[in-house]
Amino acid sequence: MTAGWTRGRIALVVALAGYACLVWWILVRKTGGLADDRTTVRIAHWQIELGPPDGLDAVIKRYEELNPHIRVEQVKVPGRIYAQWLRTNLVGGTGADIIEYGHFLAGMQDVPIRFFEPITDLLNEPNPYNRGTPLEGVPWRNTFLDGLFNEQIYSPEVGQIYSVTLCQVTMRFFCNENLLREIVGDDPDFRFPETFDELRGLFARTREFAARTGRPVRSLAGAKLNAEWLLDFMLSSSLLGVSAEMDREGQLTRYQRNVQMDYLRGRWNYRRPELKAALELVREITHEMRPGFIQLERDDAVREFMNGHALFVATGTWDATSLIRLADFPVSIRRFPQPDANDPLVGRFHYGRAADGSGLTAMAMYLNKHGRNKEAAIDFMRFMTSVEAGQLFMDHSGWISSVRETVLPEYLEPALGLVNGYSLGGGYMRTGANTAHVFIQNMYRLVGPQGSVESFVNALEPAMTAAQRADLQTDVRNLGNALRPQDAEVMAARALNRVATPTAANDHRGESLETSQTFSELNIYQGLTVLAETAP
Repeated sequence: MTAGWTRGRIALVVALAGYACLVWWILVRKTGGLADDRTTVRIAHWQIELGPPDGLDAVIKRYEELNPHIRVEQVKVPGRIYAQWLRTNLVGGTGADIIEYGHFLAGMQDVPIRFFEPITDLLNEPNPYNRGTPLEGVPWRNTFLDGLFNEQIYSPEVGQIYSVTLCQVTMRFFCNENLLREIVGDDPDFRFPETFDELRGLFARTREFAARTGRPVRSLAGAKLNAEWLLDFMLSSSLLGVSAEMDREGQLTRYQRNVQMDYLRGRWNYRRPELKAALELVREITHEMRPGFIQLERDDAVREFMNGHALFVATGTWDATSLIRLADFPVSIRRFPQPDANDPLVGRFHYGRAADGSGLTAMAMYLNKHGRNKEAAIDFMRFMTSVEAGQLFMDHSGWISSVRETVLPEYLEPALGLVNGYSLGGGYMRTGANTAHVFIQNMYRLVGPQGSVESFVNALEPAMTAAQRADLQTDVRNLGNALRPQDAEVMAARALNRVATPTAANDHRGESLETSQTFSELNIYQGLTVLAETAP
């Protein structure tokens, strides 16, 4: 009995000692040492490709040199679990101080208004970290290449801006130059295709090369996401005429709610000749990818390209650093060859060249309204979007900075978005989570060996009306959720000027909130009207 009790106590002591060591290890690993009493700012993102973490490390190192009392920690989360991780941590009160978020994240439209804080007033002030640069004294918002236009468009609260951005991104063809030379040989007349019909010729030469050599080479690396990015662009560029026709307000773009409402009102559908022709083009493109690509992940397409089994991979410039650094062959960055008026499939509907670079900025970082170190977080947001930090980020990440007055490396010039065409929006593959699901769910009917445009359209159309309604209802609901907290803020701003010394800041805040309310209410009533008029 005594021996058993002694063994039990020994086991308990060993277990407690092990637990204590584990706790100590976690604390040391998390804080860099128990004696570190610096304020910690955590910044969370899903950009774990080669490049961005290095760029942020360089920015953080310089910031900590300037602010030795503050410690900045990157929280790098894989993209596959980011949405679940984000919501879990925000609801649990353990979210990072600065958080990457995208309006395109499915099922997450309620997150910004619940958990993030607008920084509009701060953006109207100069960025103090730009002293001594050409941007000294310039309002923070105007130091970004696009004036944060994209962040304003997709703000959950009309008139307010919630985020700052770190980079520019564009969609591009990345080309295996060694493989290209093997395929075209020493042809002195070869030049890289400028139109899609010329690209068809290169596709044919690639198929002939694969058959002649017996090598498993295809023109395009295939995966679900890469295909979606490429096909979304090709649909939008081929349907510029339809988008222009629908743009009755002269906005020169198409917001998701516009596309939804026009579909419900019967102003466009997938049976239109323009849509069918564009879908034939989509089907043709996917035949250059390996069978079963819809089941593959983005990493599979990258591996196919890196193994020399694909001439091109269509992806965003966010993959440029990984591809260029890791490939054992020269990788060039190419713009998409687009259909022109002579194209045999969509030429008769040609409207013009589509802009394959919007000039908008991305990798949006939001301020957690419940963050523990909000003041320090704001200060770091200012620094990481200064001229100095923008240059550091670009030089170490290989991603184009979002900040004006930064110097673009020569090798990144082909990745720069050039707005030398029409940019009228799209939405023909998705206007929200429901329409995207219906489109992708039926895509095999279009691109499969037995697929056709007719079978795809016949399956898509019966389900699309309900999907568009659901996405519009979600948009209206999110706008309503964004409006509700504003009443208290408006009244508070007005009350402060009545009971205390009136200030221009309170007046401006109240007026901007009332203006944003008016626009939001207009969009809500418009959406509700369309939903009522088109109800089954």
